[in-house]
Amino acid sequence: GSFSGPVTLREAIAKSLNTVSVQVLDKIGLGILRNYVKKFFNLSDNDVNKYINSMASALGTLEVSPLELAVASTVFYRGGTRVEPIFILRIEDKYGRVIKDFSKDTKINPVQVISPQTAFILTSMMKDVVNKGTGALIRSVGFYGDAAGKTGTTSYWRDAWFMGFTGDGLVTVVWFGFDKSTISMGRGIVGGSVAAPTFGEYMKEIYKGQNIPLQIPYTSGITAVEICPESGKLPTPLCPKTTTEYFLSGTEPTEECNVHTKEHLKYTKDIFEFKEKEEKIPIYKEEDFKDEFLKF
Repeated sequence: GSFSGPVTLREAIAKSLNTVSVQVLDKIGLGILRNYVKKFFNLSDNDVNKYINSMASALGTLEVSPLELAVASTVFYRGGTRVEPIFILRIEDKYGRVIKDFSKDTKINPVQVISPQTAFILTSMMKDVVNKGTGALIRSVGFYGDAAGKTGTTSYWRDAWFMGFTGDGLVTVVWFGFDKSTISMGRGIVGGSVAAPTFGEYMKEIYKGQNIPLQIPYTSGITAVEICPESGKLPTPLCPKTTTEYFLSGTEPTEECNVHTKEHLKYTKDIFEFKEKEEKIPIYKEEDFKDEFLKF
């Protein structure tokens, strides 16, 4: 029921402005999305073609389990690589002696899904989701540790999700819903209102006041630039607000802000002056002319 106008990708992710996701998919095409989804979820060509087949795919029409989503989400923390999970870490005898340590003996074959630079930028964006976006309710329950994540809600409030990870790489996915996917949980039951606080309660118990910084290695190939958040371009002295944004080197803006210009300020000033004059003009009501109407 509202429209935010042009926004940055960072703001769109933080506030779950899904029309932006559709616009991005429209620009890159379904083929590129299929390629990434296939690697993130280790899918066959048949499966990925079956599920990624329209612009609605940008909104999350692929059905996955919490485990599948958790495995895919480790890509961001791991600097862009995906690994298969190990379900049994070790086997011990009754005296606690380790008979088999699968965490050490299992050969891990990481698959590069996205570049380390993209993983860094996306993690930075997902930090904003929990600090000032749809996942901010993790703070309301008393968890103030460094974290990144993303909320998710399906049509008619049937599913509510939160995926998040912390500074030591603990990735957690929380899901709310019914066994039957056709049953709604009720109006307003969204990922940010039920799944995110559950994540916060859980993390509060695990860390008990500890704060492990979530620091993804700042790799080469990333450029930090001060921008005007309204235009996305380099700020001028006329820009009321600036922010630091990360870019893949070579894609950073080179043009100055074209929103906050002298012409723009003059136009804004003229509008305010017109409004001030308008407010001084007396407003007449029909009854003020009643006698004149009767004469006529």
